[in-house]
Amino acid sequence: MTIDKLILDNFAVFGGRQEILLTPPSSRRPIILIGGLNGCGKTTLLDSIHLVLYGSRARTSNRGRRSYKNYLSQTIHHGADRNEGAVLELHFRRVTDGQEHSYRVIRAWRENSKGEIEETLEVSRDGAFDPVLSEHWDEFIESYIPLDIAPLFFFDGEQIKDLAEDENTARLLKTAVNSLLGLDLVDRLENDLLVLERRKKAEESSNEELAKLKESEKEVEVAEELMEQAVSEQGSLQNRLDRKQKELNDLESEFRQRGGSLLQQRDDLSKEKSTLEKELGTVEDALLDLASGSCPLLLVSDLLGNVAKQASFEEAARRDTLLAEAEEERDKKILRSLKRKGFEKAAMEAVEASLLRFRPKRDQYSEEDLYLGSDDGFAAELEEFLSQSVPKTRDQARDLSRQARDLRERLARLQDKLSAVPDSDVLEELHQQLAIKQNEVDEQNTALAAVDDKVKHLTAKLAEAKRFRQRLLHVEIHDMESRKLDQRILSHSPRVRETLVKLRQRTLNRNAAKLEKLMLDSLRQLLRKDTLVNELHINPQSFRVSLLGSDSLPLDSERLSAGERQLLATAILWGLAKASGRPLPTIIDTPLGRLDASHRDHLSKRYFPQASHQVILLSTDKEVDATHLDQLSPYLGASYCLNFDPKENRTVIQDHYFEPYDAAS
Repeated sequence: MTIDKLILDNFAVFGGRQEILLTPPSSRRPIILIGGLNGCGKTTLLDSIHLVLYGSRARTSNRGRRSYKNYLSQTIHHGADRNEGAVLELHFRRVTDGQEHSYRVIRAWRENSKGEIEETLEVSRDGAFDPVLSEHWDEFIESYIPLDIAPLFFFDGEQIKDLAEDENTARLLKTAVNSLLGLDLVDRLENDLLVLERRKKAEESSNEELAKLKESEKEVEVAEELMEQAVSEQGSLQNRLDRKQKELNDLESEFRQRGGSLLQQRDDLSKEKSTLEKELGTVEDALLDLASGSCPLLLVSDLLGNVAKQASFEEAARRDTLLAEAEEERDKKILRSLKRKGFEKAAMEAVEASLLRFRPKRDQYSEEDLYLGSDDGFAAELEEFLSQSVPKTRDQARDLSRQARDLRERLARLQDKLSAVPDSDVLEELHQQLAIKQNEVDEQNTALAAVDDKVKHLTAKLAEAKRFRQRLLHVEIHDMESRKLDQRILSHSPRVRETLVKLRQRTLNRNAAKLEKLMLDSLRQLLRKDTLVNELHINPQSFRVSLLGSDSLPLDSERLSAGERQLLATAILWGLAKASGRPLPTIIDTPLGRLDASHRDHLSKRYFPQASHQVILLSTDKEVDATHLDQLSPYLGASYCLNFDPKENRTVIQDHYFEPYDAAS
């Protein structure tokens, strides 16, 4: 398996979409180095790979006792839209049957309108969505990378520190070895056999089955008798109901023929008539209001138009007369002024002629009679009345007249219907007979419904009694064979469990030497004291690891320094990973932990370059410093740095190990 790419979208501290390429460029450069200060998201990257692969079963660092949905809710970046949620996307390749296939796993979750977390998982294989793989992803990943052996490949420095303690080492060895050798299935089978034995022993012999069978036969007979009685009663009631229903139908037909339906509608018709009369009164009142206003002027609208023209003409005539008088007075003033100045008579006559020639002719009104004597502005008011009020009044009068006509027609039709309603006294006796007959039909329906329910209940009870009888018959027939089978199970199960214990022990013994050699070889590669440990043994019962020194005497773990014990834990993980035979990447968070410089050199030179075909290291600048970076550089395929942007409150993935972060980029 080779991890090619990891995409984080609004996951934890990684706000927005962050993408990191993890493919080693060659087998000689397997290491991908990712740096980051504490709190920038190194452990979050490791958690994201666990989460996208294992979902609710993932063993993440900060889940604690929270429910899975609550944990997912907390991982959505606080600055993201919770309706869009977070997305993790992992691209990897693996070889199956000699062919390489590519996979893309997308695990997304969001918060719906009810505040609940919704999760989706999509898996693509070789570029195409695979619905079967998506639905059964848990089974697929468990068969490929069982959750119990995942810590052999994906781990952190704190885990190494804890494994340095004997108890934790034994616990990891037991879990990993059982999973690698398939012994967890043996344990499960042994427990299942114990459960089966307890259940079979708890089952009592069926000595009373025959008595139960006779009692069941009697219950069936009683149920059949009750059923016959109920069915007979049901038929009798149905016949009476049919007879009553026919009598009711005949009465209803006669009632309709005599106009009973109209009688039933009389109250509704009367109410409708009253409503229409009120509506007609309202419309007629509105017509009277119009008639008392400007509506009568509609009769003389043409005459009013002529009045408006005449008023306009007279206003123009008055204006023209005033202008003529003003001009005549002006001319007289001019001539008097010229005369005072001593102009000759001929000149005066010439000027007067000129003034007369340029004075406009205003005699067009002289032949028309001016008889209205209206004020100025009257013509404009009258024209506005004719252009706006008159059409509006005409439309209102037309609409109201149409409404009044329609209401009168509807009232006439209602009156015809009311006239056709027969006298209630004529149909009263028939109406009473109808009510009595309807009550009789209702009573029969109620009684029949009760009997129907009784029949259904007895039918179900009879069927259950017959099924129970059949089961007892089956038990009685096969009881002997079943007891013999139980005895065989109780006889053989302990022997099978003994065989499983032997199988477990022999499997452990057969594979222990291989595991011990792989771990010892790994330890010798890591320790700076090449002759410190000569032998390594695993106790197949307790899974404790014991060491022998160069003098072939037991080497107490207390004689090892803290760094050497951590190297031992690393060697155990490395040896188990080799024993698994699975070509998986190794991902290490805080890889150098609290080791001293010498032990760090051994890890940098002897472990990281050979741990796997792909090694992803998540380190601070204090762990992989400049010295160790030089040591790793020949094996370094790519490097990145996790930088926290305080302005955007998110971590950004950038190329190159611990280069200064430029927020503007």
